[in-house]
Amino acid sequence: MNIAIVDPEGFVALRQGTFSQCGNRGPIDKDGEITKQHHHQNWIYCVTSALENPDDFMKPKTYTDLFFLDEATALSAGHRPCGKCNRSRHDEYLAAWGTFDQSFSGLTKDIDEQLRRERTDDQRAKRVFRERAENLPEGTMVRLGGKAHLLTEKFAYPWSLDGYGVPVRRSRGEVEVLTPPSSVKVLDSGRFSVSTENLVMKWT
Repeated sequence: MNIAIVDPEGFVALRQGTFSQCGNRGPIDKDGEITKQHHHQNWIYCVTSALENPDDFMKPKTYTDLFFLDEATALSAGHRPCGKCNRSRHDEYLAAWGTFDQSFSGLTKDIDEQLRRERTDDQRAKRVFRERAENLPEGTMVRLGGKAHLLTEKFAYPWSLDGYGVPVRRSRGEVEVLTPPSSVKVLDSGRFSVSTENLVMKWT
C-alpha cells in the first residue's frame, strides 16, 4: 500500500517506505492522489499512536496522514512537534526556540510563520542555506553530492525511503543545509535534540 511519505526536502508523494513519525499539513489528497503540497502553514509531526483508529486514516475532508522516516526528516521538511499528541516534544521545542529568539511570544503561530519563510522560496522550491559542516549540530540534514544526508557526531548518513545507507565521515567545509535555520538553532540550543541512535538502516 502506498502512503504519503515526506522526504527531507519537504516533498510529499504516495510511495511505499519506512516510517517512525507521522504528521499533517491539512487535507492535500483527493481520490487517492496527492493534489497539493499543503493546505495550511502549521506543519506538524505527531506520535504514531495518534493514528489509533484505522477508520480515520486518509479520511476525506479532514487531513492527509503524512509519514516520515524519523524526527530528523520531519524537522528537515519544515515541520515542528504537534502540541496535542506530542506535547512533551512540543514544549521542549518551544523552550529551545526561546533561547535564541528573544522576541518569541510563546505562540506556535509565530513559529509556523517563521518556518514558512524558511522552508520554501518564492517559487515554492526548497529553501536551503550554506554553513560549514563542523558548525552544524547532530540531527541536521544536509545535501552531499546532491543527496540528503543526516549528520551525527562523526558521520553523515545518506537518506532513503527505506532507511539510511552506508555512512561517510563528516567532512569540514561549507555544505547546503536542508533543515530550516531556526530548527538548526533549536538542535544547537542544548534544550532539544533528536536521537541518532538505532537509526533505520538500509545498507546499500
